[in-house]
Amino acid sequence: MFSSKSSNYWGEGSVEVSPSQAPGESGIRRLAKTKDRLVTQPLEGIDTMYDILAYAARTHGTRKAFGYRDIVGTVEEEKDVKKIVDGKETHEKKKWTYFQLSDFQYYSFLDVKNIVSEIARGLLALEVRKGEVVNVYAQTSPNWQFFAQACSMISTTMATAYDTLGEVGLEHSLNEPECRLVFTNADLLPLLTKVAPKVPTLRFVIYDGTPDAAVLDGIKAAREDLKVISLDELRELGRAQPAELAESRLPTKDDVACIMYTSGSTGAPKGVVIKHSNLIAAVGSVYVLFGHHLRVDDTYLAFLPLAHILEFVVELCFLFIGMEQGFGRVKTLTDVSVRNCTGDIREFRPTIMIAVPAVWELIRKGIMSQVNHGGALKKSVFNGAMSVKRANVPGLKDVVDSVVFSQGYGMTESCGMCAILPPEVMQYSSVGLPSPSVEIKMLDVPEAGYLHTNDPPQGEVAIRGPSVTEGYYKRDDLNNDETIFTKDGFLRTGDVGQWNKDGTLSLIDRIKNLIKLQGGEYIALERLESIYKSVSFIANICVHATTD
Repeated sequence: MFSSKSSNYWGEGSVEVSPSQAPGESGIRRLAKTKDRLVTQPLEGIDTMYDILAYAARTHGTRKAFGYRDIVGTVEEEKDVKKIVDGKETHEKKKWTYFQLSDFQYYSFLDVKNIVSEIARGLLALEVRKGEVVNVYAQTSPNWQFFAQACSMISTTMATAYDTLGEVGLEHSLNEPECRLVFTNADLLPLLTKVAPKVPTLRFVIYDGTPDAAVLDGIKAAREDLKVISLDELRELGRAQPAELAESRLPTKDDVACIMYTSGSTGAPKGVVIKHSNLIAAVGSVYVLFGHHLRVDDTYLAFLPLAHILEFVVELCFLFIGMEQGFGRVKTLTDVSVRNCTGDIREFRPTIMIAVPAVWELIRKGIMSQVNHGGALKKSVFNGAMSVKRANVPGLKDVVDSVVFSQGYGMTESCGMCAILPPEVMQYSSVGLPSPSVEIKMLDVPEAGYLHTNDPPQGEVAIRGPSVTEGYYKRDDLNNDETIFTKDGFLRTGDVGQWNKDGTLSLIDRIKNLIKLQGGEYIALERLESIYKSVSFIANICVHATTD
């Protein structure tokens, strides 16, 4: 369990540090404990991603850093699947493929640093330039982290793309930053083969895993000028280069670490520009809020996409702390998803897991259907991502009394840092205290009656601070839009918040989800969805308003 602290550990929670500067907006609030200065780093001297890696290797040495499991086989099973078609129940046979996995194998912190150096030197041998943008289109794994850290080490910017991104989205994330190089997995090469001819700047494809010969032949045939290299070959290329070569290209805090492409509900994905200073401030925030609870002998199971800012920041923080991280797969988390072995959770036995509301909703329903089956999770779970503001996964808190839950609210643009609930003030009616790296003010939404003069104060949440992006990649139209970035540097989130008496922030609406009915009343569609989804026999639901 998390170490206990008194309920008043965080004092007043949040305090106003500046009065209202204009009509229609509130004063500015910060976390009470950091009211005089926003957090910019976890420790003095930690300014970049590479600083975290170097510190971890120096401090934690040969201890276990990253664990992984190989796929050693597959098992096919035929199942009878029931479907409802035109109101009638039908049956069809479907083949399901299950993985058989090895035991966890490990890299030490020193191993991680050495592998990162090899990859970085390999990239330099390919003449990857400082400030150039390379794409990481891969599943969460140690290799994802190795490659990201290697880019960081030589001041090369990485653009992240979800491994579930479709053909159009992937093409956009490669073309907009004019990528010459992409890192991917063997399983994702077929989609990349379709996209490669549409990306004229692409010259190098680095892959891990073991693709079929036909897949390799296919991508090579798609572009004759494309050089396709395995990650092992890149590391070998790097080993032939002097270590000093990479060390001469170390980044500064003002360099762009990554362009994180959001999945985006409409239109092409937007690239959020994230500097090293943004990431380090976010890591510092997590460390301030949870550092007194976390120990080096904790274990963390990673399975969210590393293209998701929450996962990326948390893994950086745990690398800094020296925590053992095991990499799993969403498809192999539980025993029912694998054959001839145990699932990732039971095999790794993490003390900490982090997920988004949709995952916890699935877990809640699974637990409720098998109440007498216990799991390996013993310590904490963290409820994160944007949709937690309305979801809160009703009923999950009642399922496992021995587990400590925390939740938070953030977005890619804030490096996941808007508000977080540390265990001392845990509750299920708010999203938390202001992150130590941001300050918050409320902007009136008069058409819906949300005003900073209400009791309690309400309005659109606007954030500013060292963990908040300065803008979107090549999108001056958005960066100069005052409905997104205000003149005084605040990012408008589009979320409607409310300050509570204990200094915590609650999210009560989403501006885009407010629908005005014919009678003039506003309703929040997302709130209705979260209520309906808590019912066990509802798998998913979409609430919409009609014109009549």
